[in-house]
Amino acid sequence: MAKKACTDDVKDFSDFKPYLEPYTSPDNYDVENSLPWLYGDRHYLHNTQRDFTGLLLSGKEKKNENTIEKLDPAELIETGKQALGKGELEIAGKLFVKAMRTGMWDNSSTKSPEPYFYLAEILEKKAEDKELKLLKKQRYLLQAAALYNFVRNYLKSRDTDAELSTKLSKLVSRKLLDIQDSMITLCGGNPLKGNFDAERKKNELKELRNEVKESLESLKCISSPINQGQSHECEVRQEFKDQTAEVKRLSGMVSDRMKQFFASIIDECLALLGTPSYDYEVIVFGSLARNETTPYSDFEWAILTSSEEEKCKVFFRNLTNLVHLQVGEA
Repeated sequence: MAKKACTDDVKDFSDFKPYLEPYTSPDNYDVENSLPWLYGDRHYLHNTQRDFTGLLLSGKEKKNENTIEKLDPAELIETGKQALGKGELEIAGKLFVKAMRTGMWDNSSTKSPEPYFYLAEILEKKAEDKELKLLKKQRYLLQAAALYNFVRNYLKSRDTDAELSTKLSKLVSRKLLDIQDSMITLCGGNPLKGNFDAERKKNELKELRNEVKESLESLKCISSPINQGQSHECEVRQEFKDQTAEVKRLSGMVSDRMKQFFASIIDECLALLGTPSYDYEVIVFGSLARNETTPYSDFEWAILTSSEEEKCKVFFRNLTNLVHLQVGEA
């Protein structure tokens, strides 16, 4: 049975400085700067468990029992909540990170999505700082959305306490809507006019993936060893030719549908921002440009504009961030 968190006697969070000593050195753990995959490249909305695990167990952030007292993850989470409630964002963030790392190393402890949820909340609160520049606020919101989406996916794929799962699921849905409204407002749009429907987009992708899966299953049956053994060599060659043609057809179909899917997201974002007063083109790269996309491929894209004016850059940065938010939701 997990040890009950004993945090009632905590009066001053400076009491936890000895535990946080490794993070206050020049090599300290900084939630924001330690998530480079969340910044301006195409990786910054990936939210799989592998991404987070690889991040937390890398480099200088490995376990050091000589300098960090081994605390129960539940204690760290509860203390982090108290710190967060008092507005101690940095201390709370370090405690939640340590709770995640401790849970990973200790196989006897129950893994919890709570630290990820509260780290997202911290990033969301940071975005409220009126002194921050627009782009910085948007980045914080995108980072928070990535973590909330991770928590949602975690709850769907892992066995979690039923009460906690229900509570976090409701909170995550509300938080993602709040981030969407905040992002639209920051981009100069009206949240009341937003027509984003993440569930509809998910269903579109699910339908496409099921179609491709059924087609591949039929190909798998045709190319089974039994069938190959009973066929003449010429017939086998013809089967492979037919399969190659079918795979190309599938890739072309998936690429076309993905382009339509992506274009619909851009159109929905432009409906909020208005028609740009500059000429522009949206271009794609990689498998999507080669018509070799799979239903699980990522998007590599860019926007070419006719102007380098700051107003033009701001408009298309806003568009890009709105698109990224919607792709992450879907």
